[in-house]
Amino acid sequence: MYNINKNNDIDLSWFAKRFNALIVDFPKDINTELLANDEICSKFDKDEVFDALKFAYAFLTGIACELFKIQKEEKDTEKWAYVEYVFSKIDLIWALCLLGELKMENNEYYLCFEKSNLRKEKTLPDNYTVSFKNISDNGCYAEYFKREEKAKDYKSCERGTLYFDDRLTVLGLYLFVKKTAQKRWYWEEDKAGGYSHFAFDPIIHCVAPYYRIDMRVFTCEDRLDYDILENMAGYSNELKGYVKEICNFVKDNYPACLPKGGRGVGGYIWCVIPFLVDRQHRMLAQFGIGNENFIDFFSCISGKEMIPFLEHLDEYNPNVIGNNLLDINHDRSQLKHSQEIIYRGEKYLFGDVTGEEFRFIITCPSNVEQAIKIIDIKGKCKKHTL
Repeated sequence: MYNINKNNDIDLSWFAKRFNALIVDFPKDINTELLANDEICSKFDKDEVFDALKFAYAFLTGIACELFKIQKEEKDTEKWAYVEYVFSKIDLIWALCLLGELKMENNEYYLCFEKSNLRKEKTLPDNYTVSFKNISDNGCYAEYFKREEKAKDYKSCERGTLYFDDRLTVLGLYLFVKKTAQKRWYWEEDKAGGYSHFAFDPIIHCVAPYYRIDMRVFTCEDRLDYDILENMAGYSNELKGYVKEICNFVKDNYPACLPKGGRGVGGYIWCVIPFLVDRQHRMLAQFGIGNENFIDFFSCISGKEMIPFLEHLDEYNPNVIGNNLLDINHDRSQLKHSQEIIYRGEKYLFGDVTGEEFRFIITCPSNVEQAIKIIDIKGKCKKHTL
């Protein structure tokens, strides 16, 4: 199931809104000729493929919209149960299309699976028995087999099939999943991750466009362009405007540090959007996405960056600065290469491993102004950020 930490204080009504807001509209530029030249779709009738993708899109969006049934006044246990119910179906389709086979008999398409091939990953169902039961609410039914005989349920079977009400829906789902699994569409290249030692695995690393029902994978070329404002789906126009203002400043002054694909949309509902050249450089700042009422901002000023910061100290709101500027009473034994600076009678220490962390929320123009000031200091000092 989609990885949500139940121990966090999560507004699941916001989760439902955010999940559905991030769903991408069916692309207007998908057409039969385009699909006829697609390596995955070209094996099938081009007119059927076009209709199949539209049916699949409608089927997946219909399941995603079921999240809106979550009510704020419900108990948390009831909300969680419904999230698990919805994702048990979404993840089952991902699993069967990726790990199973598409077959046709009497002009009807269906999905076949070998139980031994179905794995358990964080993007796959936690409980296949429950998933098969739940998806029957959407007009699907399953048959199970052990050797050549029918089995009574998933638990006792060796293999099985899943049928849909409409023959084209299953074709569209299969083609969409297979296309999504080709590569990391939101990334510049196919890697497991900057800090991961695990090998690239489509089951885990290619799922983001599937969750977003992003069928632009059929219309783009090598990769999908990352759009930070698109990743702000579900937020108010006011907050989007604040983010746009900061992004425009970075674009005009430090374009190499604009957010790139993968790291933003990869986290999906809650994610971190860093402004950096690459993982080998320090970032200018980062946004935290996770609450519909504000955007988290984080940055850190240290070393020579402290000098221009202190020169303009009076321009910063105390709530932005925080309380952790290093004063003369700090334990010097923990500092390396530290220097002492006196500014307007106050003594500060700064150095390679010390400085000021900025964590505040963006809710108004003054927050935007101060975020830009911090970004500008880091950019101008170029301390391994550019």
